[in-house]
Amino acid sequence: MPANFKKLKFGFVNFSLDFLEPEDLAMATKYAADAKKYLEKELGVIIVESVPSIFTRSLSNAAWKFFKAENVDAVVIFNGTFSTGEVAAEIVRNLDVPYLIWGIEEFAIKKHNFTGSMVGVMPQGSIFANLGKKFSFVYGNILSQSAKEKVKIFVNTVRAIAYLKESAIGVIGMRPDGFEISDFDELAVKKIFGTTITKVSMYAFTNMIKNVSEKEIDEDMKEQQKIFDISKENLDESRDLSKVYIALKKVIEERNIQAYAPDC
Repeated sequence: MPANFKKLKFGFVNFSLDFLEPEDLAMATKYAADAKKYLEKELGVIIVESVPSIFTRSLSNAAWKFFKAENVDAVVIFNGTFSTGEVAAEIVRNLDVPYLIWGIEEFAIKKHNFTGSMVGVMPQGSIFANLGKKFSFVYGNILSQSAKEKVKIFVNTVRAIAYLKESAIGVIGMRPDGFEISDFDELAVKKIFGTTITKVSMYAFTNMIKNVSEKEIDEDMKEQQKIFDISKENLDESRDLSKVYIALKKVIEERNIQAYAPDC
């Protein structure tokens, strides 16, 4: 029974300077488009952006407000060319999300113009440090295998964080009196991970087990026998386990939980 989680949504900004040669800007835009395509097609991320290229503080302000309204899970700062520090600072100081700073190789076109992607990255690292925020970093265009791997790691990490924030864990039963060492702080769990703890009483769970019908068990056993080689002498015991399994599925569906654990 797979859990249904939302698709990740990333804000994407392509920083540049508007006075560079058209060929430079076109190449930077192409690299950004390739990066977005990889995120969307290969990693299943929804990409949102306010404009194709950002080079002023006002455009940065519009971008972070748009990302906040879209409730993005992370922001990718793509450095298509060199950019000035304030365009990054406006976004970083206003959004508390995971960030990926992306720098590309210095590329040369026919006129051998210097675009300075990595020169733009360096002050961005300083901005994050001064604002007390963390970021991940990747170097290279998306044709680079190492760049792909690092982007994938970042996306999977953000995905894990996002899933934890919207997940609920069912705790079945309760600890024995006096066994405080097995307890947990629900609010601390929610503060750190964002995860909700849903308690299920053992009394309610055992009643659900008792109320599982023979017809439900018969249907489940057909599926179990397709998966496992169940011998005749183990059939009765397997039917008892099937009752527990069916009751557990009902708890998961009714309480909308993504994981569960018995409390000892």
